[in-house]
Amino acid sequence: MKKQLLGATAFLAILCSCQKNINPPPAELKVDPMKVMRLPQTQEEKELVANLSKITDVFKEMYKDQKNVKLVRTVLASRTVGDKAVYLRDLLVENSSLKENKVLMQKLNEQNLSLELFAKSINAKIEGTKDFQLVSYVNKIKGANSVKTVVRSIVKNTYAVENPVGPEEPVEHEVTLYEPYPPESAEDIAYYGSVAPTLVTATADADEGIGYKPAYDNNNVLLGYEEVLVNDAFAEENPTLIIGVNGIEEEVVNNSGTPIAYEPEPPVVVPNLPRRILKVDIGDVKCTKQYDALISFTGNGGGSEIRFVRADAYMKMQDGQVVADNFFTPVPNDISRKDIRKENWKTFNAEWDGDWETDNLQEFIAVYEEDNRNTSEVGGKLTTSYSSGSTSSGSFSIGTEGNFKITYKSDDQIIFQGKLNRDVFEVMNTTDQGHGKRGGWGIRNGTSSVTFTMWHKIFTGS
Repeated sequence: MKKQLLGATAFLAILCSCQKNINPPPAELKVDPMKVMRLPQTQEEKELVANLSKITDVFKEMYKDQKNVKLVRTVLASRTVGDKAVYLRDLLVENSSLKENKVLMQKLNEQNLSLELFAKSINAKIEGTKDFQLVSYVNKIKGANSVKTVVRSIVKNTYAVENPVGPEEPVEHEVTLYEPYPPESAEDIAYYGSVAPTLVTATADADEGIGYKPAYDNNNVLLGYEEVLVNDAFAEENPTLIIGVNGIEEEVVNNSGTPIAYEPEPPVVVPNLPRRILKVDIGDVKCTKQYDALISFTGNGGGSEIRFVRADAYMKMQDGQVVADNFFTPVPNDISRKDIRKENWKTFNAEWDGDWETDNLQEFIAVYEEDNRNTSEVGGKLTTSYSSGSTSSGSFSIGTEGNFKITYKSDDQIIFQGKLNRDVFEVMNTTDQGHGKRGGWGIRNGTSSVTFTMWHKIFTGS
């Protein structure tokens, strides 16, 4: 990712100088320009970060009430996939999509917390600023389409994206509250729900920025905020909330369970199955590099959206040429900054190919980190089979080459690409190829920042 260095510290300092703090920032409090990837460039972007700064000031006022701290923390904790984040819109409007989450609504009721009262309070504070630019911007956020959700069937391991009605909203309307390092222990969870977090305004795409840490008196009364330097190390140890455009992974609703990992096993016998079937899945994935920024106003922040794509040219013809279709793994999965920093394995359990035919000699696999800009391509040829259909039985050809091209969006180079050969896949998939094994499966791409396993099952007739 290309670093934009000039003027980064000065720009951040100017934006932060308007905040009201109980103490002036220490002289040595400076953002490392090497950790700044992108600054606002257009007038629209500069207006966006100015409004984000004003929204941060509103939350400073909101967090004087302990109930508001608990409500936002409870909402963030309810996320089932990806980063702990919530769209600002869902805290502003009466028809919040959060109300579809029955577990969340029950937890809020148990604590005597109300989304309606929170929305009424924050809207009143926004109106009370008498800032026409801020009020107008917030009204646009409130009028935006509902964010898309994903309905998941664990039994079938399938996903269907439900898109909102109408055109896609501009990224500047998708303001988020993002908690990069959520608590895990019961003690930390209780603490995070009792104090206001350090608030960070996304004034740049960066891995470091100025934050506002709350200061309390002995009676736990919020006195104000002091400026601190926020990066991954700080956020890992302190409650931190980033107000920006983080980019939220689609929430999974109607989740009926967690996919179960499986190890190599004998073929599954299926009565009357006419032929042998090889089913291949993406198994466990580990990422050790933060591909996205900690702080973002462009929608490219937070965890890393690791995507797997397959090219398959089997039995496909176009204009007399064998061509490949591209199949992107449909699982809405990203790897959180916390899992990346701790180098944790994450189970994807995403179907790669539900039926890899014996005479489909090669398939292509590519791995990349998805962003919302910078379109790139990768292509090549695959050896496969096809039928022209020129006779009643078809003219079948094995060993034909087919072209493929994959288009993807990423700020980074493609992480992994290669061909998989059908004739040796089953044996090699359970073999240590120099990077060890996990759950009985050989670890792939072991020297890279993204390593993974592929699982497979064999089904045969009785």
